[in-house]
Amino acid sequence: MNCALYPALPLSARSRKPEPYKMLKYMIKRILLCLLVLLGVSVILYILVRIMPSNFVNKMFDSQVSQGQLKEEDIQRMKELFGIADNSFGGILKGYFTWLGNAVRLNFGESFLYTGQTVQGVIAKYMWISFAIAFISMILAYLIAIPLGTKAAVSQYGKLDYTTSVLAMLGISLPSFFLSALLIKALCVDTGLFPVQGISDATMNWDGNPVGLFFNEAYHLVVPILVVVILEIGGTLRFTRTNTLEVLNADYIRTARAKGVSERWVVYKHSFRNTMIPLVSSLAGAIPAMFSGSIIIETVFSIPGIGNMAYKAMEAGDIPFIMGYNMFLAILTVLGTLLADLMYAVVDPRVKIMR
Repeated sequence: MNCALYPALPLSARSRKPEPYKMLKYMIKRILLCLLVLLGVSVILYILVRIMPSNFVNKMFDSQVSQGQLKEEDIQRMKELFGIADNSFGGILKGYFTWLGNAVRLNFGESFLYTGQTVQGVIAKYMWISFAIAFISMILAYLIAIPLGTKAAVSQYGKLDYTTSVLAMLGISLPSFFLSALLIKALCVDTGLFPVQGISDATMNWDGNPVGLFFNEAYHLVVPILVVVILEIGGTLRFTRTNTLEVLNADYIRTARAKGVSERWVVYKHSFRNTMIPLVSSLAGAIPAMFSGSIIIETVFSIPGIGNMAYKAMEAGDIPFIMGYNMFLAILTVLGTLLADLMYAVVDPRVKIMR
């Protein structure tokens, strides 16, 4: 056989892997890294929770001990029952590996505070209210902030630009509890348009009336959602404006304008798509934010969301729930980061998966 008819391929061509193989290899590496991160997070969380100055048993029975109704021996036996008696390094290490072994089997234990309920059961029950508030708020904030930020960048130093900049600064600067108090005063107390607290009217019987219950709950969530939307708009608006200005000053935008492309086509075709690329990174934080709930807002409005439940558990020193809740957030965070990395390769053709 004449080898000249079949020249050898260059080394780079022979070693080049197909795209699906590179994607699979990239995914496996990212998943292994995520598992390592989760392991490190679990170690830090467990140590911090165990070395807290007070625990669930002390907080529950402190008054009985001070009144002489319980002895220290009784408290120690209760701590042994809850598995928090030994706070030495060896005891914490043993407790961590016990927790880790159960967590690998997706068993995060029973909550100390919410008696008779598993940690995953409490999370699954209460996270959907927080998800509904965060998801609706995020959609509304994006629908308002992205067009406004783009328009403000196009009309830089105009009236709209200055107005949106002031609104963005207000949204970023106002504390959530302060804004909640203002809206409660304006929309609930003074005018009576909306209820002050709660998720539904406790005086009504909603048995057999799921439609009425749904609209009543939606009515109660109007003001909390409005608070979150105002807070979200500020950061998203400023982020969109800044990125749009950066893209509009790029060389390829000037080239498009020099070729006679209409300004509308330049802004909403060439510029807008590239402006949205950095917003993909916000997915890493949006996913855990949607399920984690807002501790302050849910507490102010007495909404039984996962954030409010977690706040009560942390106050009580509920170790299983604190660990399960924070690991739930950690898992959502690494999943959001992984999704953001993959979406970069989809929305930006310049990004290539590493070999």
